[in-house]
Amino acid sequence: MGKAAGAVAGGFVKDEGIKSGVKRARAGYGAQIRSLQAGKKEGLGFLQPYTDVGQGALSPLSAMLTGRSYDPETGEFTELSPEERYASFETSPGYQFRMDEGMRGLQYQQNAGGSLLSGGALKELSQYNQGLASQEYGNYINNLQQLAGVGQASAGQSANIATGTAGQIGAAQLGSANLAMQGRIARGQNQADTFGAVGGAFDSYTAAAPAPAGPGF
Repeated sequence: MGKAAGAVAGGFVKDEGIKSGVKRARAGYGAQIRSLQAGKKEGLGFLQPYTDVGQGALSPLSAMLTGRSYDPETGEFTELSPEERYASFETSPGYQFRMDEGMRGLQYQQNAGGSLLSGGALKELSQYNQGLASQEYGNYINNLQQLAGVGQASAGQSANIATGTAGQIGAAQLGSANLAMQGRIARGQNQADTFGAVGGAFDSYTAAAPAPAGPGF
């Protein structure tokens, strides 16, 4: 009977050890997953401002080059009138600054010559506006393309972070699930071994027990 009790006690201790080991190991996987999720969130947070700036440049860039405004939230395009198409360019800080400075310069010159409202002054002003618009248009498009490129690069990095982290988290989740399964198998095998040891102990005890005495004659 002592062997049977020892087998039961040993099986219980081993079962507890398996449960404890699996629990600690799975807790490690859980900590790894939480760390990966936190790192992903932080990395995407660093890149978000650049992505937002790039997306903000897409709408005016699309408007200028295609006549359609792009909405990054819905992913849809809206047809624009000619006035709406160039509105963002004509109100851009660079264009407005150079326009204002040039206008002041021309007005000063014409005032000095006493021909502010003359036909020559108006012609000169028109030529200046056309030349300025031509120069600033290229600069404006180039700036928008650079900003859109920054956003595109940031979006690509964000996608890489999300994809890479998803793969790592998936591997950790699979590892945790496999560990749980292995733990169940190990505990089942331990129970089978324990029952077998108990059964063997009872068999040995029964075999060693003296046979009952027969009736006396």
